[in-house]
Amino acid sequence: MESLTVLLEFLVSIELTIPLFQIVLFLFFCTLFLFFRKVKLALIISYGFLFYWAFVLNKDILIKSFNKSPDYEGFLYLYFGFGFVILILAIIGFMAPE
Repeated sequence: MESLTVLLEFLVSIELTIPLFQIVLFLFFCTLFLFFRKVKLALIISYGFLFYWAFVLNKDILIKSFNKSPDYEGFLYLYFGFGFVILILAIIGFMAPE
């Protein structure tokens, strides 16, 4: 239970930056796809943007933060691996006929 408390305190203390242009682009694409009732595509776009913002754009901040905490050193690479697998599975599921 103590490790969960440490993890939650760590997640609350991280400050990530996201460029405004990317937020506008994200909202535009999601709104456009939802307007045309392409919910699966909007979900994949949302996941892709969130994955990019969390891992690619702010990778240095996360690596520095996780290096301070030896308990969660491998978490960053597990996050990337599972995130990539989920993205691939979502794309495969999107291509499957309904």
